[in-house]
Amino acid sequence: MLAAAITAEQPLSGATVVVTRAVARAEELVAPLEALGAQVLTYAATRIVPRDVTGLHRAVQALARYDWVVFTSAISVTMTFDASESVGVVADDWKHTRVAVVGSATAAAVRARGVEPTLVPERFVAEGMLEAFAAQGVQGTTMLYPAAAGARRILVDGLRAMGATVDHVDAYDTIATDEDVAEVFAALRDGQVHAVTLTASSAVDAWAAAMGAACQMAEVVSIGPVTTQAARAAGMRVAAEAMPSTMEGLVDAVVRAVRAQRDRHHHQTHFS
Repeated sequence: MLAAAITAEQPLSGATVVVTRAVARAEELVAPLEALGAQVLTYAATRIVPRDVTGLHRAVQALARYDWVVFTSAISVTMTFDASESVGVVADDWKHTRVAVVGSATAAAVRARGVEPTLVPERFVAEGMLEAFAAQGVQGTTMLYPAAAGARRILVDGLRAMGATVDHVDAYDTIATDEDVAEVFAALRDGQVHAVTLTASSAVDAWAAAMGAACQMAEVVSIGPVTTQAARAAGMRVAAEAMPSTMEGLVDAVVRAVRAQRDRHHHQTHFS
């Protein structure tokens, strides 16, 4: 049962929320949830492993040949700029290459490296990025797209269909961890978890694999439509989706989900 000591400043007081991001990336979600009163359990469902390091280094060494570099995650930004710096490519060398990013978090990661993104779509998904590119035209351009291995093909295929040449580098793998699940599993089993945050379809797969049938015992809150689709396909109950698809949007979605739970509980108690 949710605690009664709820205030406007702490709407998540008494709620237990599971954050499934890796420890190094969890804090930007954990801190605001705790500030709103939530008890947060962390479970690093996935971890990042570099993939085609040689291919990425080769691509950034030839940065000048690309009209665009396309980023769909902050991780790909970090890996690409780290690779760039390791071969002597600095922020000033990006002046003649435009950068497209999928959303505000990815844009912030690029700006932190001293480069200003040229394109940020209104919708923070691959489909939104394709719409933005279509509006300005990319016929005859050359693009570098460093991304997760196994990423959806919609962006690469869509850009190529528009006439762009796209070099797609599998920069990293997102794989399931073997972290101890005992604490989180016990909380799920005992009905103590009010929301589970999922920030990628890979996290959905890892969460389901780690928790088995227990993954369906708590409502989940999704970062966006692709993750929502994956969660529903796995039999999970998606209580809310981030709008926009950012960490701030995800926190707001958790608040919406918990409030809806409280409303249902109040209704059931009142009329029972």
